[in-house]
Amino acid sequence: MLSVLIWVSTIPSAIAPSGVSSAAVVSFAANVQPVIAKAGCAARACHGAEGGQSGFQLTLFQYDAYADAVAIAQASNGRRINRESPADSLLLKKPTGQVPHGGGKRFDANSPEYKALLEWIEAGAKPDDDQTPYLTDLTIQLPVERFEKANQKAQARVLATFSNGAKRDVTELSTFSVTDPGVASVNEKGELTALRRGDAFLVVRFGRYVTNIPLVMDIPLARKPPVIARFQPVNEVDRILKNRWERLGLAPSSPADDWTFVRRVYLDLIGTLPKPEEALAYVNDRSPNKKEELVDMLLRRPEFIYYWAQWWGDMLRVEKNTMKDPGVRAISQWIRTSLLENKPLDQMAKELLTASGRSFTDGPVNYFRSTPRIEDAVVQFSRVFMGVRMDCAQCHNHPFESWTQNDFYNLAMFFRQTRMRGGPDKDEVTVEDLPKPQPFNIPKRARPTPAQAILPGERQPVETKLNLRQYLASWITDPQNPYFARAFANRLWARMMGRGVFEPLDDYRQTNPPTDPVLMESLADLLRKKNYDMRAFLKEIAMSRAYSLTSDTNPANESDTKYYTHYYTRRVPAEVLADMVAWVTDRPDRYNGYPEGTRAIQLEEPNTYSRFLDVFNRPKRRIVTCDRDESPSLTQALFLLNNGAIQAKVASREGIVVELLKAGMSPEQVIDQLYLRALTRYPRPEEKKVVMQELQRTNNAVEVLQDLLWALLNTKEFLYNH
Repeated sequence: MLSVLIWVSTIPSAIAPSGVSSAAVVSFAANVQPVIAKAGCAARACHGAEGGQSGFQLTLFQYDAYADAVAIAQASNGRRINRESPADSLLLKKPTGQVPHGGGKRFDANSPEYKALLEWIEAGAKPDDDQTPYLTDLTIQLPVERFEKANQKAQARVLATFSNGAKRDVTELSTFSVTDPGVASVNEKGELTALRRGDAFLVVRFGRYVTNIPLVMDIPLARKPPVIARFQPVNEVDRILKNRWERLGLAPSSPADDWTFVRRVYLDLIGTLPKPEEALAYVNDRSPNKKEELVDMLLRRPEFIYYWAQWWGDMLRVEKNTMKDPGVRAISQWIRTSLLENKPLDQMAKELLTASGRSFTDGPVNYFRSTPRIEDAVVQFSRVFMGVRMDCAQCHNHPFESWTQNDFYNLAMFFRQTRMRGGPDKDEVTVEDLPKPQPFNIPKRARPTPAQAILPGERQPVETKLNLRQYLASWITDPQNPYFARAFANRLWARMMGRGVFEPLDDYRQTNPPTDPVLMESLADLLRKKNYDMRAFLKEIAMSRAYSLTSDTNPANESDTKYYTHYYTRRVPAEVLADMVAWVTDRPDRYNGYPEGTRAIQLEEPNTYSRFLDVFNRPKRRIVTCDRDESPSLTQALFLLNNGAIQAKVASREGIVVELLKAGMSPEQVIDQLYLRALTRYPRPEEKKVVMQELQRTNNAVEVLQDLLWALLNTKEFLYNH
């Protein structure tokens, strides 16, 4: 009996198709668009280019199906279609090479592509209309549940279900790819070949529709699977990860020691290094509950508010050129107050999306200041609250996903019942609701196409007495909504674990699926169960065994970059690093417009001058992004080595080295203190020996110890959270 794996696309379906039906569907969307997509005819390098090619133009990535159907069947006096003799149509002769074609031969005569086009021409070559059956489901079927040996093959089958009940096998009109070509390969006909043990996704595109299915390669390991019994899960996250490691033959690293853990969790939760006495207290604590007590304490610290307010500020693009100084203060205060009150994430989202009033006094109103165009509102909403990138769909259909230009502007309609006008004060704005939505047409269409308030994944406009953005806010934060919990769970997980389950963090799609779908769904469910309590969610991650693993690798996980078998090291954020240098040297920074003693993690927006922060990639917040660039660079390395301000901190007569010596510490004790402050550990014997030998060689203890401090600030161990 056939064992079938089925992955249903984002379009809902009541039942999974069991086979092809006798009901017929001949349409532009079902017959022509898949052929155009597979042959690449509507790409920018071909007929989708501005002005087209050789007098024939299609809309880029087929964003206007009606215009494309007209261009094929009616433009140029209908020369591309021969209604009397369909087989003699240029639409068939050119791509099959029967007559000269600038794009060369694209497919054979009598191929599935040829037959699909011929069928449409014979049916009248008409554009689709409201009565044309539309696709409701795209399903992939495989004859095996899992692959159990190398080079095992399986033929994928793709079934399309339409609104009239018709089910068609569209395998031959689909395109195929695999997300990890090292695990499996697939040819143009959809035949899969297993290569090695692992997981991947088979991605299928049919016309403008995209779906995927997970592939499980249970190929026996060349070596005996490692024993990971020592890893004892403490929560569901650990259990999911352990099951995956066992199946993939991965062994987790050993647990991090107390010194490493206390430094890590301080930096991840509050963006602050632990003081030597704080680290020592944790290391010497023998309580079995000390980890939980530490995490709870950090979640209550004021630094938690500042550190995570910057995280929100990045997402909401809080900066003074757009919001003006009073607006920055208003939204920053709202963010900090919300964090102080532990306001649930869904409530914060609702308050932002439904905000009305003055931008200088009502903080959430400033959310709309960074979206002066209706297109900006859609881009910001989709990235921040859905975790998807719809940007390119404002001009054309998404080339890698099912998002269409219709989807983009129908979502824009939810912001057309809101108006932003000048406020009472100079440079202030007021956001207010309108009695009715303002209608508009989707741009660049061959015929007027009004945008409608249709939610993603739906086909019918919403019917509501609410303001449309209130309806949208309720929809996105509904517990059944698939986007919101997934997006925020993934971001918080990435902040703690070093990488997201899918990356980039605002680019979830069928062609960029999560590396572990079970883990991703579990994290989203966890956030829902915690009632969107950010602190409770972060605590669950911090308390997991997986979070406590060392960053050191073993032979069984040294190549792992996505299964969390060890902690992923990463450079600390720019503001955190600036504060670390200031703390370790005991020479605080000063920022224009802020009182003395202000830390970098307390800065509300990115235009405060700081060469240090800019070198280390402080985001300018000019574009919507939900992630930071924390990659190292040569410029950063040279800056740390040569920057005069850093050298002045190290060599200051009021700096930490002089202060510790004045306090009566011996040079050996100062060495210990510098290591504790910078690296949250004591120096290793060989490290201390080198410094002590240098101290014995010279009479200038201050200079030697300051050189040591400078060297510590330039180590990867200092710059990275590990």
